[in-house]
Amino acid sequence: MRKILPFNQGWQFRKDGETSWQTVDLPHTWNALDGQDGGDNYYQGIGWYQKTFTAPDAAQVFIRFGAASKMASVFCNGQFVGEHRGGFSAFTMDLTPYLHSGENELTVKVDNHADLPVYPAQADFTFFGGLYRQVELLIFADKAHFNVTEYGADSLLLTPDVETGTVQASVLCDGGDRLTLTVKDPNGIENLSVAGRCASCDDDAIQTVRMMVCCATTGQAAGTASALSIKDDVVLRDLDIHTLQNQLVADGVRIR
Repeated sequence: MRKILPFNQGWQFRKDGETSWQTVDLPHTWNALDGQDGGDNYYQGIGWYQKTFTAPDAAQVFIRFGAASKMASVFCNGQFVGEHRGGFSAFTMDLTPYLHSGENELTVKVDNHADLPVYPAQADFTFFGGLYRQVELLIFADKAHFNVTEYGADSLLLTPDVETGTVQASVLCDGGDRLTLTVKDPNGIENLSVAGRCASCDDDAIQTVRMMVCCATTGQAAGTASALSIKDDVVLRDLDIHTLQNQLVADGVRIR
């Protein structure tokens, strides 16, 4: 299973050209003061964030940024990990190949220059620069898990149909043997009227596979292309979605 570790405390920050660092906690923006008056004379440039941490003992470690305005380049132990463009969307990067035992150093270059090739180019608000949303580490004990790098989130798409009272889940997985979908009522009790809640993953377990995860209606074979019935009553329900490796739960997400 995954472990999510908040990664917001004890960062070092400086603007480009400065020599001294200051300690900040995230979320953070360097325009907290000069960006409040609505003018265009606030600092628009490069800011640097740096943090040292001990690498967790895990099969894979990802870092998820809630947002970085407007562009961000991520480095781990001096090696380039990746770049993200766009100041309003989350993004996730795999740190695993760059980590070593003991202390590691993460550096993030954030840029909110006015002339960047990033939409929107102009607006009637301040483009606050910085890591202005939460950051977290996603730690996996196994390489079989939901893909977490697509659009910075778990690769899970739920499509409800109010006419038929059904919901359909599409999941992008990295590895695993099976995917399961379980529906629970507001009291946490599994909806026993739904049968066949699993579908098989690709045989090449570590490959990224796209598949439709459905619940078959009673009497149908598991993995068939029918949807999960939730039309008993109009209430909120929990969806538990898991990927399994060797019959053990490797990763899971609860949708509430």
